[in-house]
Amino acid sequence: MNRKTFTLIEILTVIGIIAVLAALLVGGASFASRASAEAKTRSLLKQMEIALEAYFQDRGFYPTQQSSGEVDWDRSAFESTSGVVYLESYDPADFHDAWGRPFYYINHATEGYRLWSKGHDGEHGRKDDGSVNPPSRAGETGCDDITNWTRSD
Repeated sequence: MNRKTFTLIEILTVIGIIAVLAALLVGGASFASRASAEAKTRSLLKQMEIALEAYFQDRGFYPTQQSSGEVDWDRSAFESTSGVVYLESYDPADFHDAWGRPFYYINHATEGYRLWSKGHDGEHGRKDDGSVNPPSRAGETGCDDITNWTRSD
């Protein structure tokens, strides 16, 4: 039996294998892209934390902002009283998370400050709680906000 063509079953099997491999590749690339964006956002949060700690060391208090809001301070907020810049890369018009959205900040009198990004979905807290404030427990199920504090049970 000398055959020179592929059967329909063989062709469909190869197409099926290629489709599965393509789906795995696209899914993996999407995961890697999201992980990269989260790492960039965490890095920017860490830079801002360091700048806020330098601000505190210089002035004895954190920037005042009693309600949750976007970080929209002018550049002078990141300069010491002697003119040293705490965060060189800070430009209010250009300092955003990896998804192009602003960071959020609140100064609690008893808990210090909280700094966060809305994360991948662009919404505060969990999707089902309708929250406009930072999530009370970062990292909880359904919450993709990226914060400067850790989960507390």
